[in-house]
Amino acid sequence: MIVRDGVATLGGMSTLPAARRRGVQRALVRARLAIGLAAGCELAAVSAVAGGASARNLVRLGFVPQYDKVTVTRHLG
Repeated sequence: MIVRDGVATLGGMSTLPAARRRGVQRALVRARLAIGLAAGCELAAVSAVAGGASARNLVRLGFVPQYDKVTVTRHLG
């Protein structure tokens, strides 16, 4: 997590497959939000794949989608 100018930006997060569907991501997000609040942040931001499980979890935790990001890739071989 990066805290700057009153914004807590939550970095990448993942859960091992064996630990999924047990509330691990929810607990980690809530813990980081508490740290951001204690640091004086008024806003939290995070990115997730649109329509993915993480995005759905984040919406359940009160995050509001702002826009979709397009990622373009190319195979080099």
